[in-house]
Amino acid sequence: TKIVEVTLPSSLTRMGGYVFNRCSKLATINGMEGFMSRVKELGELMLNGTLWGEGFDLVIPANITTVPRYCFFGTKIASVTFNEGLTVLGERAFGKCPNIESVTFPSTLTNLKNHVFESCTKLESIDVSKCTKLTEIGEYCFENSKITSFDFTPFVKTFSTLGNGVFNGCKSLATVIGFELCDKINSVPYKMFNLCPLTEINFPKNITSIGAYAYFNHKSTLTEI
Repeated sequence: TKIVEVTLPSSLTRMGGYVFNRCSKLATINGMEGFMSRVKELGELMLNGTLWGEGFDLVIPANITTVPRYCFFGTKIASVTFNEGLTVLGERAFGKCPNIESVTFPSTLTNLKNHVFESCTKLESIDVSKCTKLTEIGEYCFENSKITSFDFTPFVKTFSTLGNGVFNGCKSLATVIGFELCDKINSVPYKMFNLCPLTEINFPKNITSIGAYAYFNHKSTLTEI
């Protein structure tokens, strides 16, 4: 917990699980940009809970198909870019990253696991326009972010799994497009749009249940269902 700086060798291509997990004072990693350009493996909880990443623009290369759980959780990265080839973002992979403002997902993405961008409090824009293969959005995936809109349209033919509270606490989310076209979704999960200032609700045709607090908002702007 006393490590504040690390220098990576130019030969390094892999970091396994828990390598710098909970190194709570680690703020400087020299050679990180070079490592990410040649990386062959990222480990789970690799940088979880560090102070690293201030001003760093993270690029996930095309050969990395999965970003493991908690890999960059709580880091200070300025931005993240996903290249084609990525299929899975693991649980809390970028949770509580306070500086990420926008995310664009590649066409190869299939799974967003639980809490991936939970409490990314500056996250305002999520571009899923290329995501024609997305099947799953895990629970509390975008909880407490500042996104203003979300479009389900690109992946309505493949989408089948929706977790609880995906947009819970997204107090700027006023526009949801294409949710009614997701005919493989038969329920609106618990706290799905809790505290979201939606003006309109359109349900998928096969809905059989609506979870508790799904649309709760004590300052509701809702005008049409």
